[in-house]
Amino acid sequence: MLVPIVPPPNLAYSAVAAVQVSSAVATLFSSGGSNAQAPYSKFAIDAELDRPIPSRVGMLLIYSPAAAYSLYALFNSTVASPTLIPLLLGHFAKRIFEVLFVHQYSGNTSLPLASFIGVYYALVSALIVSASATVTVVDPTMQCTGLALFGVGAVGNFYHHVLLSRLRREKSDSKYRMPVSGLFDYAAAPHYLFELIGWLGIGVTSQSLNGMLVFATMATYLGDRARAQNAWNAERFGEEWGDKKNLIPGLW
Repeated sequence: MLVPIVPPPNLAYSAVAAVQVSSAVATLFSSGGSNAQAPYSKFAIDAELDRPIPSRVGMLLIYSPAAAYSLYALFNSTVASPTLIPLLLGHFAKRIFEVLFVHQYSGNTSLPLASFIGVYYALVSALIVSASATVTVVDPTMQCTGLALFGVGAVGNFYHHVLLSRLRREKSDSKYRMPVSGLFDYAAAPHYLFELIGWLGIGVTSQSLNGMLVFATMATYLGDRARAQNAWNAERFGEEWGDKKNLIPGLW
């Protein structure tokens, strides 16, 4: 039986799919240096920021538009999938919860950058929902598989975010310490790995090519960022960091 992934419903969505593929391929073959990374989180350290704002405020700007859209879509969309929109809402609601109650911030981020990423996430969410609105047959296997993937991704991502937050001994502590425990002992960015598992779950439940390509673009972006993070940690911590993988323990 063929996997019931619905192709782009019209020329406009096909054009978007072409842009998604081009973006993923371009990121895949980029240099991936730390200087090329978007200046937030550790990559904002010593960076010259355009209109700096506190990182916590910036992160709320990044996640809130998509959360608001997902909440709107929950009550107004005609998507056949019973899991897609709740998973989108759950993903961004979780990120907002972590920004408010889990992560500890000490630096700044750029207001234009945070605003741009916030709009991007909202548009990506709208793309997934609108492309999935053309799905007429809901496949129970794909819905259950996507739900399971999202659950694994959300739990693993949250667990490693908690580990990162515990590196800060006090709320005023601004020193960056080497991540340890969990899969941080084997890879630089296991929290990205689990985030990608969650996005794969969303893509599977969407049953749309555009939705799956969102996962592909996220994978290349976070993979590139994980590679830069591994190099950044190796430079900062030297031999203590060891020979760790970028994203997937034992593989890459």
